Amino acid sequence: MATYENWILKPLNKVVFLDRDGTLNPDPGYISSINQFKFYPDTFTSLSTLAKLGFKFAIVTNQSGIARGFIKEEALEEISVFIAVLIIRMMDAVVASLKRDFLIKLLISMTSTFLQQ
Repeated sequence: MATYENWILKPLNKVVFLDRDGTLNPDPGYISSINQFKFYPDTFTSLSTLAKLGFKFAIVTNQSGIARGFIKEEALEEISVFIAVLIIRMMDAVVASLKRDFLIKLLISMTSTFLQQ
């Protein structure tokens, strides 16, 4: 049974909502193809830092260019998939790095314990 106390004491997820244009990438106007999309140089470093600090993140975007006819829905979908694939690859690298760091610390600890015996 959920109680107020259980809810209050339950650890919460840390989530950051990021607007796409102007936050992850420069906003030159209506981006209508992958060829026009470029991440800021520090985007992946920043997202990696958030991930290492335990944050989840969500990317949101308001594309008024669809209603105005400047962007086709298919193009927006293609750009969104492109962004997601690159971020997933970056997250896989972060997770691999965190696992590697953990394993190194574990091996050092085990070696230290073994040598003390």
